[in-house]
Amino acid sequence: MLFKFFLFWVKKAFWVFLSLFISLITFFAIRLIFGSMSCQTGVTKTF
Repeated sequence: MLFKFFLFWVKKAFWVFLSLFISLITFFAIRLIFGSMSCQTGVTKTF
């Protein structure tokens, strides 16, 4: 019974961690894309 409960919490924590990890990755990817886009526009403006 206790093991089942523990397993349930581990699964819950795993999914929470996974969703946080995915959101963090998407956030960094969006930042990287926008950063490269702004850099490209800056380069085109200077040239």
